[in-house]
Amino acid sequence: HRLGFALPEDLVTVAEVLRDGGWQTAAISFNPAVRPDFRFDQGFDLFEDHRGKFGAYPDAAKMVRLVDAWLSEHPSQPFFLYLQPMYVHGPYKGPEEARSVLLGHPPGRQFGYVREPMRSSMRKGRIDLREQVDPAYVESLVDQYDTAVRYTTDQVARIFALLSSKG
Repeated sequence: HRLGFALPEDLVTVAEVLRDGGWQTAAISFNPAVRPDFRFDQGFDLFEDHRGKFGAYPDAAKMVRLVDAWLSEHPSQPFFLYLQPMYVHGPYKGPEEARSVLLGHPPGRQFGYVREPMRSSMRKGRIDLREQVDPAYVESLVDQYDTAVRYTTDQVARIFALLSSKG
């Protein structure tokens, strides 16, 4: 519902049902709002979380390494694995070395995540201000988002390859 919202203690999660059914359960969340102190770990045998600031998300490649290590320890049992990378959430900061490679060109320099008048348009519901947003800013924002989506998709593909290789 909002930052700091905690799951009700009496809520039964999918992870709890599966764990109680004999499945291994693990979660890796790079979302600072989805972590154990908000009871999102209910039913998970393992819950790796991110305690940093919003926008300072770990590289999705770290998630690949964590999944690989976890799969190596739990090869033969049914499992439920919840993953939440965050590069596709603003401020869309994929690794610097990947930005120009993934787009085929460097992202525009106009980008500054949520600056005025975009801030008021997004956070205060001032839709009337969207006409004042510079087209170069929007193009840069789209470039940053596309880069984050592409990079994250590539990392998720690596996770699927790990799952496939481990049967």
